Amino acid sequence: MPWVLKFWTTGDPNATPPVPAVTWNLTGAVVTPYDVPPGQVSDITNALNAIAGLSSYAAGRLNNYGQDIRVGYDPGSPGGADRFAADKFIVIDVAAANNFHFFNSFGKLVQGNLGLTLMHELAHIYLNTTDSPRGASDATMDGMNFDFRGAVIDEQNKIAEDGNLTDQIQVSYQAAGLGLDSIFVANVSYTDNNEIDVARIDTAFANSMDHTLNTTRVRDLLFGMGATIR
Repeated sequence: MPWVLKFWTTGDPNATPPVPAVTWNLTGAVVTPYDVPPGQVSDITNALNAIAGLSSYAAGRLNNYGQDIRVGYDPGSPGGADRFAADKFIVIDVAAANNFHFFNSFGKLVQGNLGLTLMHELAHIYLNTTDSPRGASDATMDGMNFDFRGAVIDEQNKIAEDGNLTDQIQVSYQAAGLGLDSIFVANVSYTDNNEIDVARIDTAFANSMDHTLNTTRVRDLLFGMGATIR
């Protein structure tokens, strides 16, 4: 593979044989990387190789990344990217990432694919952008044709489509996260396998969800959780 993976470790000079440190320039970083557990090194390596094998588009992105692919460990995090460090890097806890679920284009709550999760975080760096829907207020989401995905999820979905991962098309940043499988039933379509464009779960602060201004992505799956839905 043309790309080079580097995993953060402070090393252990007293080990037999000694384990060398692998670090990078954290100037400007907003995330602190920790040593990646050995088992997760294998998981991450295998997942990136697998997604590159499935998707030539993903392979091209990795081949043209233009720098070492730096990965740190962040306990409990399903994934993150630091675009501000002098040496840009991503962080992940594979155990948390394996508990990440989202609603797909057939209205199913599905477990995220680790390779796609890693590509999502790398896309933050090579596209140099954030998840634009993140932190949007309910009033903003009620606005005309609000983009519930953003450029990074669109990129992730392009890789999923290219790799024929048809159950991994994520329709919304707002209907994804850890522990959703404790609230909803996984792998069961809430739309009788009819395709959707948007999924949204009510926040604790919304009294209503109003998508009547939408004219583009109009096939909604809305979970009011007590809120009024329009």
